[in-house]
Amino acid sequence: MRKRRALRRTSETWNVICNSIPDTSIGGEEPGNVGSSESSEVDRLAAEVQQIWLSFQEALRKNRRKYPREEFVRFVTAVRRYADVTREAALVHRVVANAVNGLTDFLRLERASVPGEVVYEADRLECVVFLGFDPHFEGDEPPGL
Repeated sequence: MRKRRALRRTSETWNVICNSIPDTSIGGEEPGNVGSSESSEVDRLAAEVQQIWLSFQEALRKNRRKYPREEFVRFVTAVRRYADVTREAALVHRVVANAVNGLTDFLRLERASVPGEVVYEADRLECVVFLGFDPHFEGDEPPGL
C-alpha cells in the first residue's frame, strides 16, 4: 500500500516538473532554431514524411512479390524536400529521424531481395538527413576521373 502511494506521488511530481519546463522545441525562441513561420512548414513536411512512410510500409506488407518502388520514390522525394527546407537547422524532427534512422538496415532485413538502387538511395538519404551532404558525386568529379 505504501509503495503505491509513493509511486503515485512520484508520477504526480514528475507531471508537475514536466509541465513547468518551458517549451523550446523547433518553434521556440532559442537561437539556432527555425523561426515560427518556418516551423509550421517544417511540421507540415514532417507530417507528410510520416504519412508517406506509413503508406510505404503498408505497401511492403501488402505485396510480397513486387517491390513497391513508386512508394519508395515518393518517400525519398518527401524526405529530400524536408532536408532542403531544414538544411540550416540544428535539429531533425523526431518523425523524420525515426523514419530515416536505420532505413538501409530495415530495408535489407525486411525482404530477402531488395533492388540495389533502393538500398543505394536509402543509404544516400541517411547521409543527406543526418550528415548534411549527398555522397553521390555525379557531375562533381575532379577532372580525369
